[in-house]
Amino acid sequence: MNRPKVLKFFCIALLVLGIIFRFTNLGLKFYWDDEVRTSMRISGYTIKQLETELYTDRTIFAKSLEKYQFPAPESNLKEAIAAFTEHPEHPPLYYLTARFWTQFWMQWFDDSVAVTRSLSALFSLLALPCVYWFAWELFESVSVAWMSVAIVAISPLHVLYAYEARQYSVWTVAIFLSSAALLRSIRWTREGKFRANFAWLFYSFSLILGLYSHLLFATVVIAHGIYIAVLEKLKVSKITVAYGLSLLSGFVFFSPWIWVAIAKPDRTEKAIAEAQTNPELSYLVNRWFRNLSRVFLDGDLGGANILFVLLTIYAIYIIWRQTPPRIWLLPIALIGTHTLAMVVPDLAFGGTRSGGLRYLFPVYIGVQFVFAYCFTTSLLEFKTRSHKFWSAIALIILSIGTITSAIESQKEITWSKSDDKAKYYIPAAQAINDRPNSIVLSDAPPVEILILSYRLDPQVRLLLSSQSELPQIPPGFSPILIFNPSEPWKQAIAQNPNLQLTVLVQHRQEPDRPLKLFELIDVGKQQ
Repeated sequence: MNRPKVLKFFCIALLVLGIIFRFTNLGLKFYWDDEVRTSMRISGYTIKQLETELYTDRTIFAKSLEKYQFPAPESNLKEAIAAFTEHPEHPPLYYLTARFWTQFWMQWFDDSVAVTRSLSALFSLLALPCVYWFAWELFESVSVAWMSVAIVAISPLHVLYAYEARQYSVWTVAIFLSSAALLRSIRWTREGKFRANFAWLFYSFSLILGLYSHLLFATVVIAHGIYIAVLEKLKVSKITVAYGLSLLSGFVFFSPWIWVAIAKPDRTEKAIAEAQTNPELSYLVNRWFRNLSRVFLDGDLGGANILFVLLTIYAIYIIWRQTPPRIWLLPIALIGTHTLAMVVPDLAFGGTRSGGLRYLFPVYIGVQFVFAYCFTTSLLEFKTRSHKFWSAIALIILSIGTITSAIESQKEITWSKSDDKAKYYIPAAQAINDRPNSIVLSDAPPVEILILSYRLDPQVRLLLSSQSELPQIPPGFSPILIFNPSEPWKQAIAQNPNLQLTVLVQHRQEPDRPLKLFELIDVGKQQ
């Protein structure tokens, strides 16, 4: 039996399934907070603008909120860039691309959610050839390269974030592309090829791409530096000089956005403060272990999550023992550098960033490449007990990963899109749509209103207010619904003996603002 050929066909089959998963039901899944913010930015709107335009104490139709869901053909690019700069913690590459993408395709398609997400799905698809290139440059093995592609293709991590209207897919492309370009540049430099200069130029471009995709790409740059420093034994050489020049050019071209971040310290400080909490160490450890399971199986195994951690440690040990530093060092540098960059601040200053799976792509990419090596060598050789063990693990993980990705592609609510909130917003919108003559009053933040708007019928009427007291309710509507009211509103209602709130839909208790849909009943009129 030709094992390499069978393995290749097996991996190609998984690749095809992975492509199908990425483009299935793009518009079905819950459009959550972060994605709504994406739509606002690419449409050129800020929170302050929405508050000014919408919170006017006048009745509006839900259809009028569509202007904030995608950029109109006549919308101003300058306004969009201004909206981008309001959030310097998010570099603009994805958002600028998404603006042009949605502006073009919305001329032919009505589903703004599917259109916006299709860009992320496309980037996730483009990542797959980059995976092959990176793996081939690293392992110089066609079989390991195909296995790497298969793992990434059906990984629940990459499939779920292909549905995310955020920058994670383009960040993933940048990690694979830059790492492959680095290895190609090093190889051609050592071989004395004239084309090495062009390879380093392309590597510089990949660094710019990565930095403008996500600020955390900086840890990938550091991992690359560690890789070169160790291989070159801290000596000044053609490779270290070329890397230094590439690094310099990357940060020079990224300096305009660094200046934006410096010019808006209040927003940067706010972004840091939002992540600073004081969780128990046990909470963080549980999230670290659970997330590793979700990369491959999309599940929370509870106490059994530690088995995946031990399996990862064992896999790292195997690749370290069986391969030269040129191979094992880069994936381990990606894992170690990013882990330290995320975990140490959380432990030192308090925070939960290291518990967020979407912030740890470099770590999980490194782990997936380590597993790809162990899976391939075991399936091809299948001689020792270790080989048989890893062959069984490979078949189990790839099978379960494929099944769970297939299931997730059909689901409306997934954990990656704040599933607990989805279980509130979806029935809340349905309850409103089922009451055609109702009016919805709210002083909730604009993002909450927009999340709801994606599920509302166009003819639903809303009355938004920023006042601390209930606005004047127009006559002729019944029932009167109140969506996510603030404490001042609830207190004002409680002080009026003729008014009473009845809960229609509620969310689990938020620490600062419970999410509830009420019906406002005028007890005085009923008597």
